Amino acid sequence: MEQKVYLLNLNYFNGLEGEFYDYIEPTPPSPQPDIVETKQLVVLADALNIRNKPNTTGTIKGILYAGDDPCEFEEIINANGATWSRIGWKQYACKKTNSGIVYMDYT
Repeated sequence: MEQKVYLLNLNYFNGLEGEFYDYIEPTPPSPQPDIVETKQLVVLADALNIRNKPNTTGTIKGILYAGDDPCEFEEIINANGATWSRIGWKQYACKKTNSGIVYMDYT
């Protein structure tokens, strides 16, 4: 491993050793989190399962009820043509079936 050697000339720099290394090799800024735009939904069905995958074979993780208003982070159309909404981390709810039955809509 190559070691860098620096000669510290106090005519140009007056500070601590750590500040010097920051001065000559600044630490890159930390990445900013992605800004995610969400859309507000309202549940129209009496009850709607929350699943871990955007299909009816996914494990049920919870239930939404009529009038609940989850946020949609992403819209997914699965292989069967049904429209699902990602409403959380690995949480999906069916918005519209492939036969046109609507379970959730935008507010």
